This record gives sequence, structure tokens and C-alpha cells, in this order.
Amino acid sequence: MDHEDRGRRPGERAELLPAHPRPRPGRRGGRSPGARRPGRARSRGLRPPRRNGPRRALLTAPLRLRLHAAAGLEPALERELASFGVAPRSAGRGAVRVEAGPEEVALLWLGVRAASRAVVEIASGLPADPDELGRALRELPWEEWLPEGVPWAVRARGRAPRFRHTRFAERWLKDAIRQAFAARGRVAPPVDPACPGLLVDFRLSARGAAVGIDPAAGSLHRRAGARAAPAPLREDLAAGLAWLARADRPVRLVDPFCGSGTLIAEAVAVARRRARTRSLPPALLRLPAFSAVDLDRVRRGLDARERPLPAPAIAADRDPGALRAAVELLRRAGLEEEVRVVPSPVRELRLPPEPLPTLALTNPPWGRRLAAGVEEAWRDLGRWVRRELAGGELAVLCGNARLTRYLGLRSRRRYPVVAGGITARLCVYPIGPERPRMQPGRPRAGSGAGPAVEPGSHE
Repeated sequence: MDHEDRGRRPGERAELLPAHPRPRPGRRGGRSPGARRPGRARSRGLRPPRRNGPRRALLTAPLRLRLHAAAGLEPALERELASFGVAPRSAGRGAVRVEAGPEEVALLWLGVRAASRAVVEIASGLPADPDELGRALRELPWEEWLPEGVPWAVRARGRAPRFRHTRFAERWLKDAIRQAFAARGRVAPPVDPACPGLLVDFRLSARGAAVGIDPAAGSLHRRAGARAAPAPLREDLAAGLAWLARADRPVRLVDPFCGSGTLIAEAVAVARRRARTRSLPPALLRLPAFSAVDLDRVRRGLDARERPLPAPAIAADRDPGALRAAVELLRRAGLEEEVRVVPSPVRELRLPPEPLPTLALTNPPWGRRLAAGVEEAWRDLGRWVRRELAGGELAVLCGNARLTRYLGLRSRRRYPVVAGGITARLCVYPIGPERPRMQPGRPRAGSGAGPAVEPGSHE
């Protein structure tokens, strides 16, 4: 269940967001138009928005952008947004919300790498009762968010007492939007669930509902370079791990288990503050709220953020096929000059001297299908970081706490992250000659270690 608008009090009036001027202020006594009166069984709902405001207000009014990521990556999103000078607010598990103008929203949409979805909110805090919700939806300016000729569909998430199935909720909202167009003497744009140009995002919870527009009509994890491995780490998750590990610091980046190269590629892009893409979806530019966005100026802002890599990165793996996929991925991402690819098992990997501290960010094997020799691989990783990473850090993703004991290290920070449906942890270990260490070996008796679990995102 989604946790939208958890802080809203029951009966509090919903807030229309900002495709139109705000509703009229509350009447005497400070009571808002939608507040519940004593003795009344139902809320009055929303007042119709005023239509006589200046058109320019639509183009400059703040918008609310809700960014979604894998559960546990909320601190990563907040750190990435802070690099844009934006202060986000929590919007529930796996989501943050920012308020910004259309041009800044476009900048964030292009630049943020750790988000899996980006939704421009139209209204939040709507009543969950179908009758009241239907009246509220008919008052929203759908013609400003669903342009003529752009196919659309509905994506519902969460549950409410009267909306227990997402398919039913999607059909219900589709019909409600069509009725809103018909009530104004208009014809709704065509609905195309198979290939929509826009998605209407419908979030439900016991406390209320929220609607918004997803201009990408899908996930943001795909990059310009096509995937080159059968089971890669998702790009948005890899970018979030890089932000959690603070790969944007002046450090040398190393991945001794690089696999297909997704993690090292995203870590280098985070360190360079490279934008996720440079193209806005065509449907976004069709929205009146974004019609005045100067895309060239937005791109110049993205170029101004980029910076050189502090030191050449290193990616290593013992699998020749994985290394070929990594080289191809780096080439397509334009990072082949930034990363040196080394064919080597972790126990034999030697790092050249570097004055900067080293951050080893890696995703070693931790699943059943790689169970043969997996314990020895983790022992080798522990020996390697003590030999090569003095004064640096190791940030390792693992879905099996038993395996981390083979490192013989004590973690400073742990971040639980959902990776491919598995609750894993990103453990960060400081490596220093004076820091006391555990001796690597088999787990202690009574540690509760269980069998390895199947990872959803191992490279």
C-alpha cells in the first residue's frame, strides 16, 4: 500500500496542484470550503477552480514533482536532489516530492539518475470514496494535462476500501476522466494501454487518493546504451547505490566484480554529475505547463553541472564474456576513456598508486546459482581490500548477511535496499591500518546464518 499524504488529517480539504490557479480561500471563521461541518455526514468536496486567472500563471506556478525509486534509496534521491540545490520532502516509502517551476522540473527530469519514475502531481489528498472522488475529478482541468491527439492510459497503485483491485481502479478513473471531458463538451484523447504517450498516475490509500501525470509513460531506468547482459543490475538502482556510497566525492572508483559494467558506469556518471538523458518526452512539451520551457537553456544548465572525473576508474572481473559486455556498455555510454577494464580475479588485482582515497563499490555474487566457491570469493575480497584499499572504503551490496562475515570487517553504515524483490543491504566498510578488524573465516556458531538467497539483480 502506498503511503501518500500520511500527514493529512481526516476531512481536510484536498489541494489542487498547480495546473490552474488555486481555489478561493476559506470562508469566515478560517474553515476551508471542503472542511467537514459538525453534524454533516459528508464532505462538501472541492470547489471548482477559477478560470479567469492569467494564462501566464500556468507557466510559472510551482509544480509538484514526485520521484520514485527502489525502497531504501530515499536518502540517495535526497542526496542527488541536493546536488541540484533542491530540498525534497518525503512522499512515502520509495518516493520523495519536490516543488519547483516548470523549467526546474524539466532539469530534474533530465538529470536525476536514481529515480525509476517521475510524476507531476495534479491533485493530492482527494477523498477515497468513489462518489466524492468522482465529483473532485470532474473539477480538475484534464484538458490541460491530456493534450489532444496524445494517447493515454491509467496506472493505479495501492488500495482503498472501495478500490481493492488496481484494474478496477484504472477502468474507473478512465471513465471518470472521459466523463469530465464530456461534461465540458469535449472529446477525450484516445486511450491506448498498449502504447500510451502519457500515463495518468493514480495513487490510492485508506487516507485518500492522488492523481498525476507520468510524461515518460514508463520506467526511467533505461539509458542510451542498450543492456548487454542477461541479468544486469538496473541502472536506477546502480545510480542510487553510487549516491549512497557517496561516489561524488573526490575518490578513485573501483569495481573488482564489475560483471556487465552497470554499477561502475553509473558510479562514474554520478561522480561526473552527468545527466541521465538530454531529451524530454514529446508528450511533456505538449503540456501547457511546459510550453514555455527553454530546452536549450535547460541543457546548458546540465552541461554546467558536469565535471571531470578525479581519477581514472578501474573495473575488473575474471569472466571474459562479462568484460566484453562491460566494454561495450562503457563505449555506448561514452565512458570508455574514463574506465580502465582489467581481466583479473579479485585476489590478483593490483591497483596503481593514487594519491586520492579509493572507493570500491561492488556487487559480488551472493545467490544460489553462484553458490559454488562464493564463500571463497568473499574471503578474497576481504583480503584484497586490506591489501589494496588502506585509507579507502568498501561499499558492497549483499542479500545474504552470512556472506559479509567472510570479509572480516566491521561496517560503518548499512542501507537496506530492495534489489530485484530481495531486501539486500549496502554495507560500507572503512579500511584503515589502525582500525580493529574481525578475522575472516566461517560464521560464528549461533549467528543464525541461513542458506544463500537468489539475487534479483546480480551481474
